[in-house]
Amino acid sequence: MDSIRTIGFLTVDRLVVVPLPQEGKYKVIEGNRRLGAIKTLLDDKEAGEIDIDEKIFATLTKLPVLLLEEPDKTKCEHLGRVLQGVRHVSSIRSWGPYQQAQLIVMMLKEGRDQPRRALQNVPVMGTSKCTTPVFVKYTIPCLICS
Repeated sequence: MDSIRTIGFLTVDRLVVVPLPQEGKYKVIEGNRRLGAIKTLLDDKEAGEIDIDEKIFATLTKLPVLLLEEPDKTKCEHLGRVLQGVRHVSSIRSWGPYQQAQLIVMMLKEGRDQPRRALQNVPVMGTSKCTTPVFVKYTIPCLICS
């Protein structure tokens, strides 16, 4: 939920839905936790418990979805399970420390005069602040060379 509050909803990570018998209603088959986090953020904002930047708020109010339309209910359910399997069973391979450090160094290069600001993005990416400097300290000379 923190990353969604910080950077908004990423359109490349759309929710996957199937139509329900009621007109204009859909069932989320992939992205339930993201949708739950967004609903919580919107409820908290409405209750005045949190502030959300307007640009971020705009990404939370109209979500892009991938609509699975298959008349054969069995095929549609199978497609849904395949998508869930790709996402949750085989999943995307995590980067190792070196690849993570390379990305962080690129972010530092983009904002050379503000390394602390670049490192603020680290928690959003799922890397802890206390391990990031260990990765980065071995690659900082690249900033000087280029």
